[in-house]
Amino acid sequence: MVIDITKKELVAELTENVKVLLYKKQSGEEREVVATLIPNKVPTVSNPKIPSDTHVTVFDLDAMQWRTLIMNNIQKIIS
Repeated sequence: MVIDITKKELVAELTENVKVLLYKKQSGEEREVVATLIPNKVPTVSNPKIPSDTHVTVFDLDAMQWRTLIMNNIQKIIS
C-alpha cells in the first residue's frame, strides 16, 4: 500500500512536523524513517540536488543524515 499524499503535501507536512514514515527499500525490506524538513532541525545543504518528481529528500533524525526516498515506496505515515 502506498500513501495517498502528493510530494508537495508531504514536503509541506515535514516542513512543520517530524513524521515517522514506513518505507519499503528497493531490497523489499521495510524500515521506519523519522523524517523532517523543519529548518532548525536539519543541517544546511551546500550542494543541493535538483529535485525529482518521483523522489523526496528528507532528514532522518535517527540516522542524522539526509535520505532520498522514492515516493511510491513510502508505505504510510505512522505518526
